[in-house]
Amino acid sequence: MSIRMIAGIAAAAVVLTFAAGAGFTEDKPAPKPMSEQELFAKVMELSTPGAMHKNVLPRFVGSWKVAGKTITMMGDIPITGTAESTSIIGGRYVQMRYEGPFMGGAFEGAGHIAYDNFTKSFQRTWCMTMSSSIEMLTGTWDEKATTLTWRGEIKAPDGTTHKKRETIVFSGADKFVATTYSTGADGKEKMLMVLNYTRIAKDAK
Repeated sequence: MSIRMIAGIAAAAVVLTFAAGAGFTEDKPAPKPMSEQELFAKVMELSTPGAMHKNVLPRFVGSWKVAGKTITMMGDIPITGTAESTSIIGGRYVQMRYEGPFMGGAFEGAGHIAYDNFTKSFQRTWCMTMSSSIEMLTGTWDEKATTLTWRGEIKAPDGTTHKKRETIVFSGADKFVATTYSTGADGKEKMLMVLNYTRIAKDAK
């Protein structure tokens, strides 16, 4: 396959992806078509890791000891476990995996973190033992506070939709705290979970 054909395929894929997500309407027409060369140049630009990939995503990479609690109407439930996060695909993504006991059983979770150069936002997927769906959140980074804030919507078991907010606050290179909040129909935000991540000694910086 020639470079020209590869460029054409890649460009077409990008156009279809962006068009699907942009929500073009009669009031918001599609942008002026690009040439094949312009599209390929844009593909290369948007797929190249930038400052967020180099300065934020690596903060998650490593082996972690996890301790915290989930907050329920029945009381706090302790959480302990370990997490492993690795950089993949040339530093473009972080792949996460968590394992630990929970309420007498085994709990597993896995997901990915990315920074989208097109939307200028962080993205996260998460799947776990206590669900059959994939959670998807978008995030923003506050450099001064060294905090990544995730936002999205989740479905509760009763079918209601809740707004979810999660803050990841870093304290140096070897610790961060993940705090999860939920806002229901009453408009009141409640804390759901607090997890403290401490880098395992072999990976300590």
